[in-house]
Amino acid sequence: MLGIMRKKVLKVNLLDISPHNKAILEFFFAGAGSKLFKVSSQRDADAFIVDFDHPNARQQWEEINATLNKPTMVLAFYETDESNTVWLSKPLTTKALSDAAKKIQGLLKNPEPRAKPKPVVPPITTTAIPAKTEPQTRVFAKRAPVGSNSAAFRKKTSETNTFSQTQVRPKINTDQANISQASKTASLVSSQQSHSNVNKATHVETNKPSASPAKEKTPEAKKILPSVSNEEKQKRWKKLCGQLENIKNPNAWKKEVVFYTPENYLITSLQDALRLTTQSQQMVKIKYQSAKFYFIPDVTQAYSSIAIDSEEFESLCKSPVKKTDVVIHIMNVKEVELAHSTLAAEPKSIFDLENFMWTAMLLTSSGKLHRNVDIRRRVMLKQWPNLSRVETFPHVFRIAALWKTDGFNMLEIAHNLQIPQRYVFSFYNACCILGLIEHDPAKLKGKMQPTSPNKNRGLFSRLLKRLIG
Repeated sequence: MLGIMRKKVLKVNLLDISPHNKAILEFFFAGAGSKLFKVSSQRDADAFIVDFDHPNARQQWEEINATLNKPTMVLAFYETDESNTVWLSKPLTTKALSDAAKKIQGLLKNPEPRAKPKPVVPPITTTAIPAKTEPQTRVFAKRAPVGSNSAAFRKKTSETNTFSQTQVRPKINTDQANISQASKTASLVSSQQSHSNVNKATHVETNKPSASPAKEKTPEAKKILPSVSNEEKQKRWKKLCGQLENIKNPNAWKKEVVFYTPENYLITSLQDALRLTTQSQQMVKIKYQSAKFYFIPDVTQAYSSIAIDSEEFESLCKSPVKKTDVVIHIMNVKEVELAHSTLAAEPKSIFDLENFMWTAMLLTSSGKLHRNVDIRRRVMLKQWPNLSRVETFPHVFRIAALWKTDGFNMLEIAHNLQIPQRYVFSFYNACCILGLIEHDPAKLKGKMQPTSPNKNRGLFSRLLKRLIG
């Protein structure tokens, strides 16, 4: 009988695992899981445990397993397709670990056939294209990662939802003087930048290839604005912001608003990937069917195998997606080298990361709202979105200017600016995906506290200050 009990104890070896998950495993092994697991050396272990979301963990596991070939429990946010493995979704639970132990015992009795080793692809040496072949390209200075200053991206994955809100009807701001001043500010902002941004419907990006595929940063492309007809602009704006009519009865807004569930679309997986690349500061790969994306944190860029202004990308964003069909993981050294070769060969497939997420969110929502949003709740813009980098639509500058001055709900913004509500809804959605919306009522007041003037303010800033008062 004792011999049977000993057989049930699984000897495991912990490979590369994040400190947080390692602490959870050790605590479980010392308590409730003591009759299921026992930590052992690599040679004596029955199985391995590895965290595929930990930097370079997958690559090191492949090297070790090529020799020892033992069943492995893989910790990861998304399911792995490796043979002879058992996937444990994060966050870890006692039941999941217990079930995994039984599955590993099954693999020990009936091991899966060993997968053929993957061919080693030598790094491709790229040669920088002379500057004269791409006169439009220029290199930008390094910027902070997208969302790195956003509280939404610093929270744990299980706690993060920039859209979730408590439905509380706030006190409506009726200060008409502030509204008037903010409208003037918006008009000034719009007039200063409309020649290069407000009429933009699509853009094409080009990049100068990197001479070194492994470590060198990917240069950022300068935007080239093609000549677009008014008809094409209108068509593009309809795709981004939809064609929904205004809510006629604010008191019964829930009956008129069209809601959607982002968890049913690719945008939620893209948001998870953005969070992962921001937290790990590693390149992340997202794969769904034939579509492939890379998120590059050090230069805040995204590679997309599909042009973001194409009908294919629009269809991908608007079509329901099973989250389990989307594969996301941190790229190992070999994958990064190959990715940089791809980036050098396909510079027009590289986009600003903010613009990529912004456009994906607009196409997904098309003027609709997240099912948990309360349009009566006052919110505020934490900071201006970089409107010179993202794809704009009508009234975007006026909306940003008014929402930066004080807390308003979405209906108030549309009413004060006398614009269709769908543009306000779209702006709100796009800013949410970048973590630019302040939802906490307690913080809204503090945003408007006067600050000491900056003696080095530019002419444009001084004009804004004079208009706002």
